[in-house]
Amino acid sequence: MNEIRAVIDCSLAPAEMLARPLHGVPLLLWSFAALRRVLPGDAIALKTAEPQLLGLASGRGLSALGPRSAEGALIADPSLPFCRAESLRAALEEGATNLGGHQISAIERVRIVDEDSFRLAEAVARGLDPDNPHVRTVAALRIPFKPQIRALVSDVDGCLTDGGIWFDDGDAAGRKFSTHDGLGLKRLLNADFGVAWLSATTSGSSIERRADQIGIAVVDTGTGDKGPRFEEVCRRLGVEQHEAAYVGDDLNDLPAIARAGLSACPADARPEVRARVDLVLDTPGGRGAVRELCDLLLADREMRAGGQ
Repeated sequence: MNEIRAVIDCSLAPAEMLARPLHGVPLLLWSFAALRRVLPGDAIALKTAEPQLLGLASGRGLSALGPRSAEGALIADPSLPFCRAESLRAALEEGATNLGGHQISAIERVRIVDEDSFRLAEAVARGLDPDNPHVRTVAALRIPFKPQIRALVSDVDGCLTDGGIWFDDGDAAGRKFSTHDGLGLKRLLNADFGVAWLSATTSGSSIERRADQIGIAVVDTGTGDKGPRFEEVCRRLGVEQHEAAYVGDDLNDLPAIARAGLSACPADARPEVRARVDLVLDTPGGRGAVRELCDLLLADREMRAGGQ
């Protein structure tokens, strides 16, 4: 478990305000979404004893501070919903205990203290470009997803595995896959989702064997830009690109991430990828990250079927 590097201090704003939706997402979660763009989930803690806030947080994997030490941690004020990743990185690098002078843009100084300021923040949130990282990251906290996702395309090394490759005496490359991911993918297939793997590798035999075990028919291993390859994989699955989710962890995944209707990455993905995806998963690659996304997609399907 990582040391606590940031604490969301709920004593800085009324609990009923922090539970109130801002652009469809509880105000409290805006701070969490901003921090998750630069920190793993277990490096962030929540300071509160309010049951309602604890319930909101636990649903996203955010735990209460409790007895854990947070000495020297960065204190995040949840009444300031708009925080740039650059400001957070600068404060963390300097060992600051509050963002203070690091939040220098006008949007970062929008503080919610009353009804008027809440309406102002709502207007700002709705007025931001849909591709703005503030909106894209926070929107990923919302289920149902928009648009409706009908397929999942996944990178392999670093997502379905921990990124390691081993060689036997005959120089045959091997990989270790998670059985939890395998079951999650089988559940998607049983629910009529399209599933495909997209890997940049010249040693794909272990990938193809594992895909065959699970029942995944669409597997693309090889070289080349993953953007056009993602388009072709979607064509083979019979879905539009905006109907497919993509999960990747490294720089060569960015072209596919840019095309997908929903993008995600494992908790230990490259920082450049974490900053670009809609959803940073709570789990590292090869240890259930893809299963986490599978479960979210199935939950989305269930909510739509229930008319919620």
